[in-house]
Amino acid sequence: MAQVLQLRRGTTAQSDAFTGAVAEVSVDTDRDSLRVHDGTTMGGKEIAPLQVAVPLLPAASSVSGSDTVPVIQSGVARRATKTQILNGIVNANIDAAAAIAGTKVAPAFGGQDITVSTANRSITNTGNFALSFGTNNTERMRIDASGNVGIGTASPAARVHIQTPSGSSPKYYLGQDATSAWSVGSPASTNALVFTDEQFFAERMRIDATGNVLIGRTSTAAGSAGWYFGPSGVSRGDFAAGQIFTLNRADIDGTAIQFQRNAVAVGTISVTATATAYNTSSDYRLKQNVEPMVGGLAKLAALAPKTFEFTAEPDTKVDGFIAHEVQAVVPQAVTGEKDGEQMQGLDMSKLVPVLVAAIQELSAKVEALEAAQ
Repeated sequence: MAQVLQLRRGTTAQSDAFTGAVAEVSVDTDRDSLRVHDGTTMGGKEIAPLQVAVPLLPAASSVSGSDTVPVIQSGVARRATKTQILNGIVNANIDAAAAIAGTKVAPAFGGQDITVSTANRSITNTGNFALSFGTNNTERMRIDASGNVGIGTASPAARVHIQTPSGSSPKYYLGQDATSAWSVGSPASTNALVFTDEQFFAERMRIDATGNVLIGRTSTAAGSAGWYFGPSGVSRGDFAAGQIFTLNRADIDGTAIQFQRNAVAVGTISVTATATAYNTSSDYRLKQNVEPMVGGLAKLAALAPKTFEFTAEPDTKVDGFIAHEVQAVVPQAVTGEKDGEQMQGLDMSKLVPVLVAAIQELSAKVEALEAAQ
């Protein structure tokens, strides 16, 4: 039966409060939508909203043949086929109430933001493929099918793989901004890992290609100021001024440094409140075949003290010994060989037993002479 079609318009509040007549149509000017009224239901029924939430989309695999599902494209409600879903649907305006379901949909959001107001949401590729992210139509990052994350590379070889273009010097910042931060990078062609204080544009530490750790220096060469610690145990500190190294034992007396050979202690440097002691192993439990020393006076007589200058300090006179001459008399006091690759060294403390034995022998001779008078 024919009915009279009447049109009215009003805001959403006015439309919600309007009952209208049977078959009367009103326009909601706030929502840009049409409402059909039945004469009894307040607000009527909205039939053509121009802004709607995206309906839940099934996976493309559940859409067959010419079947279609409802979608929004460029702000307009429409239906899409399986082919259109697989090819991706452009949605220019996704509002907060929108929801996209189905693993085969790849919407292009243009300049829109994607905001999730509830927790535990995810972006997932359910197939055995990578998930990539890009800007300016260029891939910037991807998560491959095994879970490795690549930045600057499409083939990440580790859990996190960051790669920069060939010839460039990668640098990664840690801090509030680039001028008040530390950076970690690898300068081109060095294979070194460098730590830089960006506030003062100063390198503070590096690990070079051979595993040396360098602090305050960039080379292991002698004369380069700073510390380096080598993987083979060699360490070095070079400084032109100031105190080079400090060891502090707090509160109580005791060992400051212990020296070991094959994990066995062979010496220490210990401190008290007023003194430092350089100690070498001397416990009786470490010794065998213990006998009184004889020939101390003869050894003392065989030693040949000299006066000389070191070539590095030609203006300074020194009293001492020549290492290889002492080696012939007290071999345990000397390290190295005469004219060997390493310069010889002399441990003066090893001469003390010779001196004591010589004094004791002299004392015995004096006592014997005094007794004979």
